[in-house]
Amino acid sequence: MSKKVYSTFLYILIPGGLILPVIAGGALAIHYIGYPNSPNLGVLYASLPVGLLLAAEGHHQLAGTWKGLAEVLHVRLALAALVYLGWAFKYALAGSAIHLFPAGLMALVSAVVIASRLVLRFAPHERWSSK
Repeated sequence: MSKKVYSTFLYILIPGGLILPVIAGGALAIHYIGYPNSPNLGVLYASLPVGLLLAAEGHHQLAGTWKGLAEVLHVRLALAALVYLGWAFKYALAGSAIHLFPAGLMALVSAVVIASRLVLRFAPHERWSSK
């Protein structure tokens, strides 16, 4: 059995693919609910796709295939959504107003992403069964 040689770039891909979506989830909640006049909104919008891209490439290099990539990205999006909802809930408990657009819409989308991840993870289902 041959030993698989990994790129040293994986030390950036794997943590970056996990950290950047989490930062995006928290920072967007802080921007839209906590401190609406915070600067660098473009960096916040770019951190989620860049984090997902790093996660996708890290998965591809580790697995050697693109199979299973949708599940990896789904997990990262659910994690970012969980962080966003956590920060939004914190600000709601502190008395901040959560407006319908964009913060309320993002909270709704976050709840749908988390619910879909939980359904895919824990609901019994048969994939590609041959009967």
